[in-house]
Amino acid sequence: MATKNHQTKFEKNFELKFGFDVSSLPAYVDEQATTFFTDIVETSPFLSTFTLEENVKGTKEIKLLSADMALQTMSGCTPSPSGTVTFTDRSISVVRLYAGIEFCNEDLIDKYTQMLLAVGAGRQDETLVLQDVLLAYLLKILQRKAQRLAMLGDTGSTDPDLIHFDGMVKLLTNDPLINVAQAAAATITSANGYTVLKQVFDAIPTAVFQDGLESMIICGYETARACIDQIWNDKDYSANFEHTEEAGVITFVLPTTNVKVMSVSELNGTDDVFSWIPSYAFLGTDASSDMEELEVLYDAYDRKLKVEAIFREGVQFILPQYWVKLRMLPS
Repeated sequence: MATKNHQTKFEKNFELKFGFDVSSLPAYVDEQATTFFTDIVETSPFLSTFTLEENVKGTKEIKLLSADMALQTMSGCTPSPSGTVTFTDRSISVVRLYAGIEFCNEDLIDKYTQMLLAVGAGRQDETLVLQDVLLAYLLKILQRKAQRLAMLGDTGSTDPDLIHFDGMVKLLTNDPLINVAQAAAATITSANGYTVLKQVFDAIPTAVFQDGLESMIICGYETARACIDQIWNDKDYSANFEHTEEAGVITFVLPTTNVKVMSVSELNGTDDVFSWIPSYAFLGTDASSDMEELEVLYDAYDRKLKVEAIFREGVQFILPQYWVKLRMLPS
């Protein structure tokens, strides 16, 4: 019978199947060091800026309500009420996704990796080697792929990780109702970085601030750096300007405003800039617990180990008239 172990947090998607690859290793030597280094995986906390919409198995309506009442001159004793309440909606759809890796511990024999196996010809197959290291590393990979899909998903993409649904960049770029901040240049540089981000801020409808909604500006790392460089080069705000950079994510409050700028790895290397309203951006899933654990399974018949997760995910935003996208001049 398969045995199960549960692992910790995880924020979603990729579709991959592979096992241990030891083909580049030399034949076994008595090497007992157990320190392993992994590739760099870009992760960021940006998924936490979405509003989580749970219990979505297919398509769910995000319910919207608007109302108005006419102001009238009150004459006599009998008023004439005049007003409407309108119910509308915007659909969010999710896709059921699977992520899994299959391991055969016998593949580790005859290389230095055999030192990781448990003693016993049968027992060696039942335990995932370097479990804590592998699961932590896989979680980082999944978090990265999850955010890439949420932001860059495109059903017409040639990237197999991104074809499952349209992500926020495509949705925001293609929506004709979103406000446009038109830049006066074809690219963002250290000479105009602050200028273009301030244009995005200026295009945010005043109603967003008057209603107390949290609003951010998101951009790529290079755009954030260009903004910082222009500020310091011009020396206009250097006396009171501070920024932080943690794990490759730059954040700062745009000078002369109270709006936070945040670099998002999916926008790196592009001139894409958007205003972002966390309470109006939705990450759909069936149950958040599906996205917070990996499962380790042992198949006694095939004598293989699997690490896998099954979950649903989709994204959507509402009320496009309160969002902003930057448009550069044609190059």
